[in-house]
Amino acid sequence: MRNILLATLLFFSGLVISAEQSEEIEALRQYLLNEDYPEVFGDQNYRIDIRNILFDDLDKDGNNELIVHFKPHYRQSPTIAFYRITPEHKISRIIEGLAPGPLVQAGDYYIDSHTIAMAVDFSVQSNSEEIKAIDVIKSALDSDSFGGLVLYPNFIHADNRTHNDRPTFIDMSHADLDSAIMDCESFEFHEVSQITTGTLKGNRYLMVWVGSEIYIYRIEEFTSDGFIKKKLWIIDVPEDFSDFGNSRNLKYIAKDGKLKPFKFSPNQSLQQDASKAGAAE
Repeated sequence: MRNILLATLLFFSGLVISAEQSEEIEALRQYLLNEDYPEVFGDQNYRIDIRNILFDDLDKDGNNELIVHFKPHYRQSPTIAFYRITPEHKISRIIEGLAPGPLVQAGDYYIDSHTIAMAVDFSVQSNSEEIKAIDVIKSALDSDSFGGLVLYPNFIHADNRTHNDRPTFIDMSHADLDSAIMDCESFEFHEVSQITTGTLKGNRYLMVWVGSEIYIYRIEEFTSDGFIKKKLWIIDVPEDFSDFGNSRNLKYIAKDGKLKPFKFSPNQSLQQDASKAGAAE
């Protein structure tokens, strides 16, 4: 893992990186600015705010991904996005991103795409047969109507962000959401504090610190159509937790300065990949 901290994408003062890292960061910068500017609704381009970038081969295919932790401007934007990079430094974004953490009450920081008439929430119902939510998602992403979609347990959020043939999808089918809630008016994604990666029993994991919880993802595959085959574990932040540290194993720095392992069962997970999601009703 190569961990690079930066305040914003265009701010490099004091950043110590290798020549190879510099080329990869520059390739990402050019890609974001010229091909895939995040969160464009209409003609409004907000400054890109990147909090962290990790370089790691999460799916163990021999090629590093760029794991980018964003501070977004809109409620339904991913806080973590993944980018493929070739040896020639060609960048492409994986369609599915992540929004780790419990849903929290909507505040006044993020812009709601619904209030600017560029989003809709809808449910999928069928009396004759079960309709897989992922099939609806894929059909919507193939159309020109929507640039961003979020799958919730009870409904789907869709918005009209500019996507240049590379839309955005977030799988929130695991979210703890009351069955009576059929829209995203009252909540927003949790802000991410820190991300890291590590190894346990030969598997790579992405770990995300959000509030009082640690989200642990095992990425099994970035599929050819832009989705993520993944498993998710959620654990409470240990009482003596201080920081993720720089360990390549799933360990944290305790308040007494000692390195301690996280405790979770790799044999059970909360979330399978979105392709196994049931019907949205």
